[in-house]
Amino acid sequence: KEQMMVKSKLLEHVGRRIINVVMEKHPEIEYAEVKVSKMNPPLGGKTGSVSVTLSTEDD
Repeated sequence: KEQMMVKSKLLEHVGRRIINVVMEKHPEIEYAEVKVSKMNPPLGGKTGSVSVTLSTEDD
């Protein structure tokens, strides 16, 4: 939740910060995957939502 409060232009940045915090706080975790969605993004036209999924394998 705290990472969602940090201003970001890209969902990828939010997702990467979330993964980084989880991996730092829990070094026993070997794999993490996070999906971040934005409802009604300002893309012009009618778009319900956009999402990005990142994992530790994306490093």
